[in-house]
Amino acid sequence: MLLFPNHIESNAVAAIDNYNNEMTYGELIEFGKELFYAVENRSLIFILSDNSIGAFSGYIGCINNKFVPLLLNSNLDNSFLLELIKIYKPCFIWAPGD
Repeated sequence: MLLFPNHIESNAVAAIDNYNNEMTYGELIEFGKELFYAVENRSLIFILSDNSIGAFSGYIGCINNKFVPLLLNSNLDNSFLLELIKIYKPCFIWAPGD
């Protein structure tokens, strides 16, 4: 993977979010592999970001797979978000589940 040296153990913690959710390097790498098969190469992906493991894993997955992430605040005004979608036509929108 692009961002992870080979010497990092897969069970080492890669991130902890504001909700105390943890993700290991191994989980992050596996997630990136799954994302790779779901999205076309060099695709623009909007990431509606909050300070969570989900947003972090989406961003790292994009970088590792050479997708083009655009980080946007998850609380962005809906009409502005719709305008951005209309202009840029992202292939995929990564958004929080709530």
